[in-house]
Amino acid sequence: STLMSDVVGLTSGTDANIERFLLRNRGKLLMYHGWADGVIPPEPTLEYHADVVETVFDGDADEAGQHMRLFMAPGMAHCRGGVGPNEADYLRTLDTWVSSGVAPETILARHRTDGKVDNERPLCPHPKRAVYIGPAEHVNDPGHWTAANFKCQQ
Repeated sequence: STLMSDVVGLTSGTDANIERFLLRNRGKLLMYHGWADGVIPPEPTLEYHADVVETVFDGDADEAGQHMRLFMAPGMAHCRGGVGPNEADYLRTLDTWVSSGVAPETILARHRTDGKVDNERPLCPHPKRAVYIGPAEHVNDPGHWTAANFKCQQ
């Protein structure tokens, strides 16, 4: 029916024209997705982000970054879980952004095994990623996977 197609259209998360929310209403959009998400592959989220940058900001990624950020989590499954750092306070990050007006440069993410943090690193706004900058001989040593040993790079 027409009503059903209208409802589907209104609730669809694929319309990249969100100019009214981001610009006219001065909204902030913080998105995150796990690279190891087996339920919803990460590629459509990356495509949507690119489509919004193109549609709303005429391809100006720097301007888009003042209004929206996408954080990709390595090894994170669907919303949480997985072998990578999957615990992060996205809501607090968004609240701080809205309150301060300063876009987040990183989000601290952690992974725990038996309650103990065994992987910690910053999540970086796409297309940047956290690169290990700690002692080269410990690159594969989880004991050195702390936020201080990572830096966001493109």
